[in-house]
Amino acid sequence: MDILIVEDEAEIAKLIQLTLEREGFNCYCCSDGLGALQAFRQQQPDVII
Repeated sequence: MDILIVEDEAEIAKLIQLTLEREGFNCYCCSDGLGALQAFRQQQPDVII
């Protein structure tokens, strides 16, 4: 399952990413809404948080 993480605090985004990847998820991170829209179009994630 692919997850897009949208978080403007880099440390928090990394913590979420590491935790989810340990559980077997594929994660992509971005720090703002514009980046989230671009990542959504390119990656087509199953979940956005």
